[in-house]
Amino acid sequence: MPGPLTEERLDYELRGLQGWAYADGRIMREFTFADGVGARAFASAAGELIGAHPAELEVSVDPGLVRVALCSAGDGVTHDDIEVAHRLDALVGKT
Repeated sequence: MPGPLTEERLDYELRGLQGWAYADGRIMREFTFADGVGARAFASAAGELIGAHPAELEVSVDPGLVRVALCSAGDGVTHDDIEVAHRLDALVGKT
């Protein structure tokens, strides 16, 4: 797997990800849902999606809100993390 993205490349990639931001060595986003059922379904689907990806995924679930933080273990944010972020975005509306 390639190494972490440069700051310039990360800034470029984040422009293509609505709602995602970089902080503390990770990319993060909050997803909102009509209720806790939708939030839990999304969190579960996100966990399944991330299963094969060598990344650290932090998920926090509150009623109607899921906070996600993602980075490759110890390496910072990589292109693979950006791909996972796109896939997480695609999950919205499918759960």
